[in-house]
Amino acid sequence: MRRVWIIVSGLIGLVLCFSPVVAQGRQTVYPESRRYSIDVPDNWVYETRSNPNYFFIGESLQIADSPQVLADYFAGNPVNGQLILLDFFPLSTLKAFGWTIEGIPTRELLMNAFVGTYTEQDLTFSDIAGYPAATVDLTASGYIMGGFVYQSLLLVGDMVVNMVTVSGSPQQIIEIDRILPSFRFYPEQPDCSADFSQRPPLVLEDGAIALPLQQCWLVRTEDSVNSPFNLRQLSRPTEGDTSPMPYYHTIFWDSPVEFMRRVDDSIAQNARITDRNLIGGMIQVGIYPYEWFNTNPATDAILQSLFEQIGGFAEDYNVTQAPVYTIVGRLSRVFDGDNNGRFMLVADGTHVFLVIIATPSTMWSEYAPLADDILSRIEIGA
Repeated sequence: MRRVWIIVSGLIGLVLCFSPVVAQGRQTVYPESRRYSIDVPDNWVYETRSNPNYFFIGESLQIADSPQVLADYFAGNPVNGQLILLDFFPLSTLKAFGWTIEGIPTRELLMNAFVGTYTEQDLTFSDIAGYPAATVDLTASGYIMGGFVYQSLLLVGDMVVNMVTVSGSPQQIIEIDRILPSFRFYPEQPDCSADFSQRPPLVLEDGAIALPLQQCWLVRTEDSVNSPFNLRQLSRPTEGDTSPMPYYHTIFWDSPVEFMRRVDDSIAQNARITDRNLIGGMIQVGIYPYEWFNTNPATDAILQSLFEQIGGFAEDYNVTQAPVYTIVGRLSRVFDGDNNGRFMLVADGTHVFLVIIATPSTMWSEYAPLADDILSRIEIGA
């Protein structure tokens, strides 16, 4: 799996001089799951556009002192102002790529988090907001044009936080230095509201399907052709076929760190997850190009093929032919483990979408109403 590692943050310093930031009001901004926050001046703007280089949808923050600075950054233009970029990823992912994360000093762990890009002499080691951190000066690197650019990694329990800061002048460096100590990461899962209107839905393939999301859920960006939870990989229908590859998103309701540790361990071993029993609730969304099926995907044969891939038995399912072919039903032995669930298969003529909602069998009676609610809120052709 190819991961692009761009890992970033801000310079921390103690500068005893007046800054306009002190006199301004503050607003607290969060990513979609509210797993971390930072206080910035109330006239600053922010967005939560997903960074394709990282791991979770809606967990990236882009914060700027003006709409123009934010627009310039997204357009790849020189940044003339103040900009803060935030992301995070599981510490276990470093192990998946061969880096040691256990039994080593903090300084060495931070260097490993930079995946060998910098030497100890390149980095400044100093806590940021109370978290162990390492910072590198990227001003002359051309990574972001237009000012003083610093890149940092913060160790926060089982996570690594990426932070980038851009400042247009030494005075703006001072202002950002006063902001960064307000950063907070919340290791415990935030309280989750059943109100799906508090978070944008997960919209796939230009609106072909939209899934509701609760605020506290983590939505994993999956760039692999095959989910590690699946038993086997779907094969191309014909040799030499050049149609797009299937891809997956995984949504974790709870225990995201342990879920990700299992995923990363499977990647490190180049194998499927061996413990097939789930540890909490999750949703898996598989997106399959229509060309991957030799026949009309609206058949029991295709349904059977997909469930042989993920592991599970479809039971008591209902078929709707129009306006879009849809199958909804119950599942047992999901992912070939002691798990129960619901599923929805949608075939719109361009893609086949397979939504799997699953929990350990011991938790299913508690979560079955939520699963039914999710399925009832899925929008097709949104």
